[in-house]
Amino acid sequence: MHKSAGSLDDSVKSLCFQCTSSWLRMCNVPESTLTQCQIIMAPFEVLKDIEADNKLYEAACDCVCSALYVCEHTAEYSNLALALTRKVLQLVNVFLTCIAAEDTIDKAEELCRVFTEMAESFLEHIANTPGEGFGDLVSVQILLKCLETGSVPMAKIMLNFWFRLSEEVFRRKETVEYGPNASELKAQQIEDVLSPYRPIIQEVVHHLIKLMQLETEHTGVSTSNSDVKEFRTDIFDMIRDLAFINGSINLLAYVFKSMVEGGQKSWHQVEAHLWLIETMCVGVKPEDDNPVLLEVLKALLSIDPVAHVALQSTALGVLSELARWFNQHPDYLGNVLTFICSRAHVAGLGLPCMSTVCDLAEACQDNMIPHFDALLQVAAQKDLLNLDTPAVIQLLSALGFIIGKLSREAAEAAVQQLVQQEVVGLEAAANARNMTSIVQYLDRIAAIFKNITYANKDGVHPCQSVVLGLWPLLSTLGTEFVAEGNVMEHWCRLIRFCLRLLESSGKPLLSPLLLVLVNMYDQQQHSAFLYLASVCVDLFATDQECVPFLTDMMSHFSNRVLAAHLASYQDLVNNPHTVDDYYRLCVRFMQNIPLSLIQLPCMGSIVNRALAGMVLQHREAAASISRFFTDLIRCASDSAYASHSAGHADELKRHLDVLLQENGAALVSQVIQASCGAVPYHLLNLHADVLYALLCVAPVPLTRWLQQALGGVQRTTMTGLQIVTEEQLGTFYTSLTSVSGSRAMRCALQEFYSLFR
Repeated sequence: MHKSAGSLDDSVKSLCFQCTSSWLRMCNVPESTLTQCQIIMAPFEVLKDIEADNKLYEAACDCVCSALYVCEHTAEYSNLALALTRKVLQLVNVFLTCIAAEDTIDKAEELCRVFTEMAESFLEHIANTPGEGFGDLVSVQILLKCLETGSVPMAKIMLNFWFRLSEEVFRRKETVEYGPNASELKAQQIEDVLSPYRPIIQEVVHHLIKLMQLETEHTGVSTSNSDVKEFRTDIFDMIRDLAFINGSINLLAYVFKSMVEGGQKSWHQVEAHLWLIETMCVGVKPEDDNPVLLEVLKALLSIDPVAHVALQSTALGVLSELARWFNQHPDYLGNVLTFICSRAHVAGLGLPCMSTVCDLAEACQDNMIPHFDALLQVAAQKDLLNLDTPAVIQLLSALGFIIGKLSREAAEAAVQQLVQQEVVGLEAAANARNMTSIVQYLDRIAAIFKNITYANKDGVHPCQSVVLGLWPLLSTLGTEFVAEGNVMEHWCRLIRFCLRLLESSGKPLLSPLLLVLVNMYDQQQHSAFLYLASVCVDLFATDQECVPFLTDMMSHFSNRVLAAHLASYQDLVNNPHTVDDYYRLCVRFMQNIPLSLIQLPCMGSIVNRALAGMVLQHREAAASISRFFTDLIRCASDSAYASHSAGHADELKRHLDVLLQENGAALVSQVIQASCGAVPYHLLNLHADVLYALLCVAPVPLTRWLQQALGGVQRTTMTGLQIVTEEQLGTFYTSLTSVSGSRAMRCALQEFYSLFR
């Protein structure tokens, strides 16, 4: 290639580089051919010219990256790798020139791609033989120069390299740690593995201190900017993976030292240090007594209450990450909670403050009991603090975690007080018919019950009286706002948490709840009602006194659902959430009280609609139907169902035999249709489970049903092209009837499916 100033020549060069790049990536070219090919080295001439056309420069970089990608196989391409390495190293000065020029930053980013590709190509050597041959750490040092620029795009380019390096080094460390050598030698061997990388990781962290700084004009908390949030999430994951090399506490100490030394720092500089400390606190062990942690804590608690909200929210994030550490060092909880609550009224800090309180409460449940009354007072003053609903939910969740550790009397009184505070607002919202506020208050009450884990060992649950006292209001709300779908979703969610909390103590609520549910479903067929019904089955099906109520409910729901929403295949397609929730309810019956479902007069219709739904393409709906058939087939023979069918096993088997005799052929036909491409590939596993259940329970009839179904498989296309041969069908049949497990059944269906793609 000859240098030309014309734009046409630049276009031709770009096309040549693009073709070469594709050729390198798609073809297995011998090294001797590549080393003699001048076009492999031609892109470097372009890369040295920072005045080159941007598109040409990008194409040249792509070409070099493709060549370096080939060099990942250094055993086969060692000479090419050496030649390319020499050329790439000559580009470092070009990179620095691009950075200094500022208006050529795009070309600097392209060169960063080249440097990163070189490092990734030699990654195996860098991780296993650092400092030797292709493991020479000079390529990593170049990446550090890129990171030093403070460019976010460049940092993103090299993210994958750091992730891969952490994986390779960790794998090597584990090989030593769990190897056969004597334990006294392992410590030194592990040190030998990790030590070459420690200065590198420390320098990475040093550059990140600058890179993670927010703009000085940034407003709001640190995560208010979505781009900043996304980038910080990536860096968080990167540091978490790399921290084991130096040790989280050592990196934390390094960053803290950088923060406190070197004179006064602006708020955004301190915030960046604290954010990095937050990422490193993830690896701090609860029992760690390193003095630097106390110094960090002292620095956090001394932050001015009028400091920038981003700085304060990041400080709160550090406290959240130290939650498990506080559980082993509870003496500091009082000062920490005072610090948090004193900032809850600040605009923008309500949610971060209460989220931190929630994290502390979850991790330190027993140690938070002495501070419970203080948090109750905060809850009582939430309106004065201007806490919005997300913040209140976090606070109530925190109180719920602690309530589970209180005495029976204290727990009941606390729940009553908290619920009553929210009931006042809920009633006002209902009277004003403010749907948004109704949903918010329902969620607040749900947060209380969701997080209580009370060990109820001596009779009635302490929250029973509170829930039963709340029921009349909930019943009225449900009846009055049944047409409001969003309200009903959150209404059902609240009742679900109440029932799961009370367990058997919720029995007095079952009959009135089911009566209201049935009446509400007659008016509005929200699928959330079906999901709540399945929760009731889960919790109360083992109580024989509850079975008649559950059976009546199921009969009523089934008649309504089958007639209104699942009358045809198109109805199944149009109402996938109803299909999902209804057949999940059927599954709960099959798992707990199968005979009650099978004896329903509408059982035939339930099965027929499910047969039609076997070729649905909606994942959740298809999963519920497949699970229904799997459980239906196994319920009379699988030991997992024995306790639920005790005394009725023969009757259950008799009903099942009739159902299989009437529907087995159709079910197998639908599975085969699915295997011929009627459903997406990722749903085949569900159908394989159904077919394997049939093989286990009814192997002889299955052979007949398979023969019938395979006889109807389309052999050719409309134009006469062969799709599947008789030999392939025979092989498929043999595979299906001789598999030894569900995994093998899945493989057989997947292999057959590939013929129809």
